[in-house]
Parts: sequence; C-alpha cells; structure tokens
Amino acid sequence: MATTQHDDIIEHLDIRQCECLNECHDHNLRMALSAESRNDPTQYLQSDCDEQLLIHLTFHQLVRIHSLVIAAPADALPN
Repeated sequence: MATTQHDDIIEHLDIRQCECLNECHDHNLRMALSAESRNDPTQYLQSDCDEQLLIHLTFHQLVRIHSLVIAAPADALPN
C-alpha cells in the first residue's frame, strides 16, 4: 500500500504575487501567510464586505495541490 506524503508548500508561495479580493486592510492575505504570523491568532484573513474572499496564489515552481487546510475559530464561521 502506497503512502502519500503531504507537505506544507507555503515556502513555495510567491507571497508578493498572491492577492485576495475583498480582504480587509488590517487582516489581509500577506499577513495571514507570512511565516512570522501564521501561528499568531491575532493575524488572520478577513473580508471587508461579505463572507466571500477571492484568493489567487502564485508559486515559485510547479506544485501539485491535493487539498487545502483552512482553519478558523468555530465562532467566526459564516452561517
């Protein structure tokens, strides 16, 4: 049986080229993805107008994405 290894590919992101539409100025995508703030609960991505965020990620090299993990506190999830 083959095992599949899942790696964190954040190091392959070109964060300067990543963008998010509808992001709040104080809680933007670059802050949420930066290595310094990824584990800081005060740094998160938030929409400035509704529950929708349109995220465009740019990578330095070709990557294969199997799944994405998006974490949020249960009391902050949209209805």
